[in-house]
Amino acid sequence: MSGDVTQLANGIKSIIATVLNFSGEFDCELELVSSGICQLKCISQAFNDAIAKEERQEAISNYYCVMAQNSQSVHRSLKQSQAIRRQAKKLHQALGT
Repeated sequence: MSGDVTQLANGIKSIIATVLNFSGEFDCELELVSSGICQLKCISQAFNDAIAKEERQEAISNYYCVMAQNSQSVHRSLKQSQAIRRQAKKLHQALGT
């Protein structure tokens, strides 16, 4: 009977050792997963920052392009309006009014 108790005690010790070993391995793996998640968060933030910077640069570029087009349009309108004024002045002079 004493041999049975010894075997039982050894079996329980073995089970406890296995559980503790598994727990230690799990903790180690959990730390690795946590570290990997932190690295992914950093990489994700870097991508977000790069995308935001690129979008800002694109928006500024588009703004300058639109402003240049508007400036050209205003310049053309001024030329047309000056031409109309000259024609109106000539017509006035021709009619003598």
